[in-house]
Amino acid sequence: MLIAYQVALEVVVELKPLVAQIAQQDNTLAKQLVDAASSVVQNLAEGVGHRGGNRRARWDIAFGEAHEVQGSLDLAKAWGYVADDSAVRAKLARLLALCWGLTKGAGSPKRAARSKSGA
Repeated sequence: MLIAYQVALEVVVELKPLVAQIAQQDNTLAKQLVDAASSVVQNLAEGVGHRGGNRRARWDIAFGEAHEVQGSLDLAKAWGYVADDSAVRAKLARLLALCWGLTKGAGSPKRAARSKSGA
């Protein structure tokens, strides 16, 4: 399984207590945060089972959803629903970097072969 998938699950674990805090103030934002985080995991998993453009499309969606998680955390912090989200932010930054690599073809066997051959 992808490292990004494992990191996405770690992000979900870190989000659980924050989602509970957010839900006390804004249930809609909490639900959107849960939906976005779940979508990251699901699209990463689904991408593994696809090839070519379909794989890339799933990983693009996962990347976008990870950004939505970031935006939801930004809103929660701006509204004062959470005070410290630094633990999840560190994992989320790693997840975004991993997803970016997947969307740019770093996970492509063809690209890896070209890199090794110097092409």
